[in-house]
Amino acid sequence: MGSVDVHTEMGRQNSQYYDVLIVGSGPIGAVYARTLIDANKGISVLMVEVGDQRSKLIGDHHKNNAVVQKDISRFGSTVNGVSHLLSEPPDAATQPLDPDSLAYPQSEFVWKNQNAKQLLHNNLPAAPAIREVGGTGAYWSCVTPEQHPEIERSDIFSHEEWKVLYDRARALFNTTDTAFDASIRQQLIKKTLRRANGNREFVSLPLACQRNKKNPDYIKWTSTASILGDLAEPKYDGGDFELKAQRCCTRLIIDADSKRVVGAELKNLVTNEVVIAEAKKYVICAGATLTTGLLFNSGIHHDSGYPALGRYLTEQTMAWCQVVIQKSLVESVWDDPRCKGHSKNFPKDPLRIPFNDPYPMITTPISKEYPWHTQIQRDPFRVSPVPNKIDSRLIVDLQFFGYVKPTRDNCVEFSSDNLDVFGMPRPVFQYQIGEDDAARARDMMKDMVKLALEIGDFVPGCEPKYLPPGAAQHICGTTRAGKKDDGTSIVDRTLLCLVNIGKIVKKLNFDLSNSKSLPSQTVTVKINDVKQERTSSPNPSMSAKLFQIPLIAVTPTFNLHSIVQRSVKAGDDNASEDHPSVKIYNSAELMFADPEIDIIVVTTPPETHFTFTKAALQAGKHVIVEKPFVPTSAEASSLIEIAKNEGKLICVYQNRRWDSDFITVKKLITEGTLGRIVEYETHFDRYQENKPLGWKGTLTMNDAGGSLYDLGSHILDQAFHLFGMPKGVTAILANQRLDGKEPDSFTLLLNYGEKGPLVTAKAATLSTEEEQLRYWIRGSKGSFKKFHLDVQEDQLRNGLKPGDDVFGIEPENRAGKLVVVTNGKPSARTFKNIAPETYSVLYQGFADAVASKNEDLVPVKASEAMKVIRIIEAARESATTGKTVVL
Repeated sequence: MGSVDVHTEMGRQNSQYYDVLIVGSGPIGAVYARTLIDANKGISVLMVEVGDQRSKLIGDHHKNNAVVQKDISRFGSTVNGVSHLLSEPPDAATQPLDPDSLAYPQSEFVWKNQNAKQLLHNNLPAAPAIREVGGTGAYWSCVTPEQHPEIERSDIFSHEEWKVLYDRARALFNTTDTAFDASIRQQLIKKTLRRANGNREFVSLPLACQRNKKNPDYIKWTSTASILGDLAEPKYDGGDFELKAQRCCTRLIIDADSKRVVGAELKNLVTNEVVIAEAKKYVICAGATLTTGLLFNSGIHHDSGYPALGRYLTEQTMAWCQVVIQKSLVESVWDDPRCKGHSKNFPKDPLRIPFNDPYPMITTPISKEYPWHTQIQRDPFRVSPVPNKIDSRLIVDLQFFGYVKPTRDNCVEFSSDNLDVFGMPRPVFQYQIGEDDAARARDMMKDMVKLALEIGDFVPGCEPKYLPPGAAQHICGTTRAGKKDDGTSIVDRTLLCLVNIGKIVKKLNFDLSNSKSLPSQTVTVKINDVKQERTSSPNPSMSAKLFQIPLIAVTPTFNLHSIVQRSVKAGDDNASEDHPSVKIYNSAELMFADPEIDIIVVTTPPETHFTFTKAALQAGKHVIVEKPFVPTSAEASSLIEIAKNEGKLICVYQNRRWDSDFITVKKLITEGTLGRIVEYETHFDRYQENKPLGWKGTLTMNDAGGSLYDLGSHILDQAFHLFGMPKGVTAILANQRLDGKEPDSFTLLLNYGEKGPLVTAKAATLSTEEEQLRYWIRGSKGSFKKFHLDVQEDQLRNGLKPGDDVFGIEPENRAGKLVVVTNGKPSARTFKNIAPETYSVLYQGFADAVASKNEDLVPVKASEAMKVIRIIEAARESATTGKTVVL
């Protein structure tokens, strides 16, 4: 058990200290390492792996070997030395031996990897563990299909959330469906299958790979190495990442009192030395089976309070065959210029297909009529020896994968008296597919055979067959996610990392929310007894000091209650001196627990917004969140659901809805002064030669940093407020300062359809203008052009506040230019901003919403801010792909 006399035990061991320990070196572990290091400069991350490192780059794909790409048959042999069957029962078959040979009853002695407790009939006999740096990611097929939304996909996320998550995954894994489209055989087989199957769809397989631009014959397949990037280089010496191979994490050590993980026991498989890795966070990415075994060895299992752990195991059924392309089909492509060129260079080649013609990579997507995943390709992972008489260019593999309904009885179990060769609990599978699953597999086989015969004839010895259970290597369900803690799941929607076990996370430090220390200060507001809201806010940053606190002060129903400031360093604002009448906390947790507080105002850097807002809502507080709301629309949706469940309200601080110039623009549009709006151009240009020092200049876009999230969230929110959600987004992101990879400028085109306006949203960093353009709106009856930003922010910086005589009033020389059509001719005049309502309206509006418990009164709803984040995500996708993203 992992929690026995922890402190005494750890005192006997050598300890090493890290910020994050990652167990497992596959692509998921790589995602954590890369993401954490990018977001938290200076942290230390240790990754450990049982297997050895067999490639120059950490966890590189073995198909990235140029020799293997020249001769694909070499690939299959590379996996044999590192693939270990997870559960292999003793072989009951009797082998003939010399009479003088030693024999013994197999029921009395089990050796090596044999599993005496595994029954033959309910095993996953082909399920392997890949013990090598890179894990299965060094060998996987790199096929990246998406689950069918009605047949397979969980409803734990909404359709929009799934889209966002899939978009991010595709970008991270370099997914493409065009890398093999130039293949002659790809085009031939697609055409053949489409012609034979009417309206059935046959498309290119989505693959995680990139074709080399300088050498199109070479493909880089996505792996741990490609996700780690520079961290995978042998000469990397950044000091923040280290891989230790041939290290077995035998257990997590859990303190019995605090219920927190205080260490992980690591065994050097070469020297047998044992050390304790002490970390702030622990990430377990050892696969669906072995992760469950590690947790069992740490005292975490279905008999110790986690009934779903290890259960609801699923694995796809799998059918496979190989065919030789028909002669008539091959001959039908000989008129292709590439075939003619090849025949001219190699006149004795009877196939006439270029030697470097890419293999076909095709699928017919899962559907209600054909509910299985398909791959029509040349799969080197399952390459069988091809008879010498058959040219490998004629070989096509068909692999079909059927889904299986999850049941509680399908599971993997462990015991402390059944250990593998590494001294770890050995998995014992209890797995049977249901009648419906078996019937579906039979229909899948029939479909595969039909399509195979439309392509050609079966390779001798490779006729259609079902592969043994586990061959698909897609085991899932042992750490399944659910919407509620009802004993059928162990992970909630916010903790879908396998180590973030929902019930444990309340007690153990498994979560990976953010390994940075908390920001130095935080503010709160309290509702006084006479309908006065008591407010608190994490981190009196510039936003809190200059905007939130002054606006709280002029809101009659608000009373500043408390501020969180963990420590005061030289040059910091001192909360106790600046606000002597309010409470000062040294932790957000204490502030959230204060029963007197009604509203939390989150003004921390945006990568912490989700964590603080979620904690505040679950503590029973209403929340005002500084923009940008959160980094992703999926996180926004999660907070909206939490707020609904808790009966609390969220307002996003999009203060520029109350800019005097925007209110003026809104009035001109809604009153019809400009007619039908044709073009709406909004700018947030600046001349800012040096990168900002705070989060705006240091955070990446993955954490809602940079100008697109900072300035874009303002002007896109205004456009959304006027016109709603666009139909499409086209974006160009640029680094005008040339000071790094992160964009500091953007130009977005928002398409609102044939009758809607074309919206241009733009922010430049190096705009050397004396007067910066703010708006230029053109309509069927007039136009309005306005320079300069609203004055309220500068006035707040200079100590003015709402209610002062000149607050929000713009000088007359900053008036805009209004042109309207009069008697068929344009007529121009200056047009002053209308008197502003000021930013204080947002606070008063939220106070009214809280008092009446009416979400409709929330000035900027979280659902609206989520859609603005979705526009930003679409802009990022467009900039990456060079295509318009349809919403």
